[in-house]
Amino acid sequence: MLLVDKNEFLKFYDKLYELEKDEVFFLCLSARNKYLTDEERKEFSLGRTEMFGREFVYEKSIDKFELILKKLDLTLEYRTTSNGSRIPDKAMVVYFNLNPTSTIKAYQAFQEEMNKELFLLLNNIRSNNQTEMNYDRFRKSQSILKTQFQKYPSRKVFLDIDCDTKDTSVVCGICSFLKKYNVDYFVIQSQGGYHVIIKKDTMPKDKLFGKALFQDIIPTANDCVCSGGGEVIINKNEMIPLPGTLQAGNHLVKIIDKFQEVK
Repeated sequence: MLLVDKNEFLKFYDKLYELEKDEVFFLCLSARNKYLTDEERKEFSLGRTEMFGREFVYEKSIDKFELILKKLDLTLEYRTTSNGSRIPDKAMVVYFNLNPTSTIKAYQAFQEEMNKELFLLLNNIRSNNQTEMNYDRFRKSQSILKTQFQKYPSRKVFLDIDCDTKDTSVVCGICSFLKKYNVDYFVIQSQGGYHVIIKKDTMPKDKLFGKALFQDIIPTANDCVCSGGGEVIINKNEMIPLPGTLQAGNHLVKIIDKFQEVK
């Protein structure tokens, strides 16, 4: 069962926006080698299972989210690693795309890609070039379309500062800066650290704010964590572990509204 703490999910759900026009929410499963030991990597041979089970939620509805999470859960019944092993729970994470996907942009990109493939195929058919006739992309067209859905947000509702560190003082420093400017934010605790999620429309238009955040606050945070091997970055792919689910087998992904309470 992917959703193990509904209350944590509901905390996150309450912070989500309503979808507009052609928008959908995007979720997927991922199996990460980084959660496994060297021996486990050899045993399970995850192969190309880094991201799979891509699904969409078409409206902001708790029932719809639960339905899609159950559907994702079912994919684990038949999905295996490259050597036929069951995907280990220890490697699993449910990802959610913070910002809404534009289905129109995704379909347009899909259409352009498939038109190129069709052009190449027709040319090879006309020239009777049997060795270059590749139908594989067409057989996998559904997967290609779903991949495009991850790439094309319609608007930027949230900004994610990904803190790959368990040093709470680093995140507290970022939160204190945001509070100073009355920026609306919340924190997600993940297996490897924290995500500081900023509501973009509450960010001051003042250029001094952006300059301070990107040229002072984030570099200073990185100075604090670099010795431990972590980093603080703006998460450009916008994928976060979904609160209420387990990450790396036993870590509950959860919302932290008052970061100072973290022990």
